[in-house]
Amino acid sequence: MDVPTRWNSTYEMLEAALPLRDAFARLDLIDKNYDHNPSNEEWEIATIICECLEVFFKATCHFSGTCFPTSNVFFPEICKIQMQLNEWETSEYDFLRLMAKPMSQKFAKYWDESCLALAVSVVLDPRCKMAVVEFYYEQIYGPCESTSYIDRVRTTFSKLFDEYGSGGGVLEGSSSSRSHAVMGSSKHNLDGFQEWYEKAHASSIHAYQKSEMDQYLEEIVFPNTEDFNILHWWKVNSGKYPTLARMARDILAVPATTVASEAAFSVGGRVIDESRASLLPDILMKQVLPNNDVNRGVARPKDGF
Repeated sequence: MDVPTRWNSTYEMLEAALPLRDAFARLDLIDKNYDHNPSNEEWEIATIICECLEVFFKATCHFSGTCFPTSNVFFPEICKIQMQLNEWETSEYDFLRLMAKPMSQKFAKYWDESCLALAVSVVLDPRCKMAVVEFYYEQIYGPCESTSYIDRVRTTFSKLFDEYGSGGGVLEGSSSSRSHAVMGSSKHNLDGFQEWYEKAHASSIHAYQKSEMDQYLEEIVFPNTEDFNILHWWKVNSGKYPTLARMARDILAVPATTVASEAAFSVGGRVIDESRASLLPDILMKQVLPNNDVNRGVARPKDGF
């Protein structure tokens, strides 16, 4: 490894070296002092390791984006990592299987605790909704076992919606509003009928009524565009989905990460020199806050969602 505690350095080194494989072989022929030319087997292992590290490198860069790294970006990327770990555990290469096993165990420890919250976040993404949850869970757990996981996400999302909306809201224009119109126009002819009908057909009336959650999930997903801003989308559609918009405001406002990409890809500790450690709090804040706003490239909104 290039730097034992910095995997991104190793990945970047391998990514730069692999296209120069022939150059290393030629250097071995013309330079007698060069005696570290990798064998064909070592090049093959390096290629596989580079492909493995690329999965984590891309996910880390995605999580560390400077524009709207909201919590909905986590779920698809984490699922991709899970799928790769599953694939590596059944690899034909012994070293890859041995590497994948402890990685999967550590991954499962954190994934099992956070997968439900991240799944709920991605359902609030109009480009994904339940379709993305169903797709990835079927890929990871198979068509049979995935059903229980999908139902768990759907149930949790529904309960959360009920908590935010005190049971949810029924869309206007349903059968109940039409029933009141009938009662008002000909009550003298239908005394007792309406009460009987509502009791006899309570289940069908309830099934006909749709909450805003049902409508949101049943509508087709929003097109995935490069400049899509999920917080802006919910701000614009808050009139159509008021309860879901409040959910989105609270859940999606959680940033995907506040850790720099190079730190997320590192297993070493953070080093603070004596000069930085001696700065007064007010000076430190003046240095950190302006730079943070500039690096993110996002102006502070005058009216937040």
